[in-house]
Amino acid sequence: MNIKSDRIENTDFKPCILKFAQREYLESLKNGYVYFKEIQYFRNIETEGQADSREGKIRIRSLNNITVNSDEVTALLSKLPVPEINISNRFMAKTPIFSSVLLDETIIENIDDCEVILKQSFINEMKKWNATIMLIDLEEFLYKIKKRCNQLGIFSVASKVIYNQEKDIFDGEEIRRELSNNYFRQIFCKHSKYADQNEYRITVLNERNDLIPPHRDCFVLKIEPLENCSILDLPTIEELGVRVFRG
Repeated sequence: MNIKSDRIENTDFKPCILKFAQREYLESLKNGYVYFKEIQYFRNIETEGQADSREGKIRIRSLNNITVNSDEVTALLSKLPVPEINISNRFMAKTPIFSSVLLDETIIENIDDCEVILKQSFINEMKKWNATIMLIDLEEFLYKIKKRCNQLGIFSVASKVIYNQEKDIFDGEEIRRELSNNYFRQIFCKHSKYADQNEYRITVLNERNDLIPPHRDCFVLKIEPLENCSILDLPTIEELGVRVFRG
C-alpha cells in the first residue's frame, strides 16, 4: 500500500481504515498515541448532523418490567407518548471508542479494472468533517493495539459498525440480558441513517470499564509508532482518489 499526493495505490489489498481529523492529531496518532473518546462525547457533538443521542444504547418497546427508581416512575415513563425509548447500562457513557472509516466496497465503486472512486453518498456524509485524512494499515494497527493491551492487562474489541439499531427492539427480560450480557452490541450498533459513514470502531476495556476517569473524556493508549500509514491534506474529500492494481 502506497500513497502518492492525493491518490491511494493499493497493490496487496490489505484492509485499510481512514481517519478524519486535524493534522496535529493525526501526526500524534502516527507516532503511536491512540485517543479513545468516551461514548458521551459522540452523543454531545455539537456540529449539526453528527450528534447521536442513541450512542451506546438499545431500543425498547416500553419500560414495562424495568424498575427505574420506583414503580411510580416506571409506570409514568411507560405511558409517555414518545416514538421510541433508548436505554443503556449506566457505565456505558465512559466506554472508550476509537472511530474511523473502513475503506471497503461499501463506500467505493469501480471506474474500470484498475481504479475505483468514493461513492457520492459517502462523500456527502463525510464532507462536513475535516479534509485531512490518514490512511492506516488496519492489520498493523490492530496488532499493535492488541500487543499493548496485553502488556497492560486490558483487552480490545474491534468491528465494523452494524446499522440496524432501529430494528433490534427489546422487551421484558430481553432488556436485562442485553444490558448485562451483550455489552458490545450497544457499542457496535447504530441507526441506519448513519450507514453512509461506514464506521469501524475499536474499544479498549478492563473489567471495571474505568479506563476513562470521571474528570476526563478520553483514554490514551501508547502503542508503537505506525509504519504503514500516510496523511493527506486535501481541499475537499472529493479530491481523494483510489487506484487499485489487480495484477
